[in-house]
Amino acid sequence: MPKIDEIKKLANAPKKGTKEYQKPQAAVRIDDAVLRPQALVSDKTNAIVAWIIFALTLVVYITRSAHHELLG
Repeated sequence: MPKIDEIKKLANAPKKGTKEYQKPQAAVRIDDAVLRPQALVSDKTNAIVAWIIFALTLVVYITRSAHHELLG
């Protein structure tokens, strides 16, 4: 019968095929400027285009809504 010391030694022995623990390395920091959206046009131009699109959409919505009310 094996002795207690031998059993403890076998229980604590590293398993076959296992590697020793390696501490994970810190993640590489990425420059935030690369991920930020780039300005394609000036803020003033962007606002003008947004208002034009809004106005056209509103006109289409009103005309389609009036068209449906007439057909009823």
